[in-house]
Amino acid sequence: LLGPLGADTLRAVVALDLLHAEEALRQQDVARYQALVGQAREALAFGFDLEAASTRDVRLKLAQLAAYKPAPWPELGAALTQLVNLRHTHDVARGVER
Repeated sequence: LLGPLGADTLRAVVALDLLHAEEALRQQDVARYQALVGQAREALAFGFDLEAASTRDVRLKLAQLAAYKPAPWPELGAALTQLVNLRHTHDVARGVER
């Protein structure tokens, strides 16, 4: 078991892992994100009983984070292409109405 100082240090390590995981998501590095969430879980398991009722919320949150799959970023320029297509469609429709 960890003393109060060790527990606080371990919590800080886990917080850093989760901050780095968040940054990995911003960089679209899903593999690194999942590895960092796994490191956070392993660090918690090192100093705390993850099966205890007092750690249930943390355990569930880490499971949610580990299962997270971000949506792919949209293709750059896709909106402009859609607007051009929409304008062309509008022009064609106006030509049919005449």
